[in-house]
Parts: sequence; structure tokens; C-alpha cells
Amino acid sequence: MYNIGALALLWLVAFGVRWLYIEQSQS
Repeated sequence: MYNIGALALLWLVAFGVRWLYIEQSQS
């Protein structure tokens, strides 16, 4: 079985990076 904690952390990092990228693009 896959580690849910690692998957959640990966999702959080990916979402954060994507949000930061969008924020920079709008500036």
C-alpha cells in the first residue's frame, strides 16, 4: 500500500509551487 502521508505532502508541495508560479505571472 502506498504511503498516504508522502502522497499528501507531494500534493501540498505541487499545489504550493503552482500557486506561487501563478502569483508571479500575474504580477
